[in-house]
Amino acid sequence: MNLASSTRKTMRPADPAAHLDLPDRAVIDAAYRRIVATAPEPAPAIALPRTYRRRLALGLAAAGVAGVVTAVVVIPSSGGTAYAATPPPLRYQLPSPGTADAAAELNRLARIAAARPAPRGDVAHIHLRQWALSTSVDGAGGTDTVTSKVITEDIDWFKRPSGVTVTRRLLDGKSRPESGSDPATAFEDRQVPSTPEALRTWLGADQPGVGIGDAAGMNDAVVDLMISHVLTPRQQSALLRTIATTPGLRYRGTVRDRAGRDGEAFTAESAANGLPTRFTFIVDPATGSLLGQESMLTKTAGSLNVRIPSVIAYQVYLTSERRSE
Repeated sequence: MNLASSTRKTMRPADPAAHLDLPDRAVIDAAYRRIVATAPEPAPAIALPRTYRRRLALGLAAAGVAGVVTAVVVIPSSGGTAYAATPPPLRYQLPSPGTADAAAELNRLARIAAARPAPRGDVAHIHLRQWALSTSVDGAGGTDTVTSKVITEDIDWFKRPSGVTVTRRLLDGKSRPESGSDPATAFEDRQVPSTPEALRTWLGADQPGVGIGDAAGMNDAVVDLMISHVLTPRQQSALLRTIATTPGLRYRGTVRDRAGRDGEAFTAESAANGLPTRFTFIVDPATGSLLGQESMLTKTAGSLNVRIPSVIAYQVYLTSERRSE
């Protein structure tokens, strides 16, 4: 277990969830030994969906500021596979019997969101953290080599009348913050609809999966929306009602998110991105605001040698506001 311990030690400064109380290490180590002792099931190479590539481009928009930097951990094994550490799954407090179903609970939270005061001011601010496991498979030479890049970022977007700026920090304990003008598409000017029906059509224009009720498409569309717009109360309400239409959506109860905030969790599953994945939406019960999203492999990692379940991406939405300066 020296390799696993070294991996966890190397990646700990890069994980915003490192301060959380983790499950018993003996349980995790036993699961790790069991999984790596089993040959991985064959699976196609993992390709990032178009919108996810766009999200990474947004996160790396500082290329126009001070050059692109990525946090990369590559740990080769004797089998030609590279391993990357992944965060622990969130812990859900299961709902009690008789709790409302997912759609009913999200619609209740949507009413709370709609009653909030509208944000005002000529400065829009979005602050988020995101963790992503970007993986590629190279079959050159007849042997698959899996390479995983761990990208961990803390991003501040500001849109002022003078333009958009970004401050980007890699959470690797080494990189310095980078700031400057952002030429990317953050804070798009397209008006977000404020009714569920119109919003569903609007999101589906970029993510066809939304129109067919696919959880992966809904997840990607919501991330793209949250990192590019400060929503009004009516828009936030419409978003929750749109998420509520996702087929197979389940209410998982309460959860402490990766920023230490209390939320309610809703999940849906899809294999549209290549592997069976559970997508989680975390909502603030007091305000109806979306606190974060998670993507977790649930059944198999395919050719990726990561433990199951394995969180492969999360977004933590810390601030989404308008104000005057």
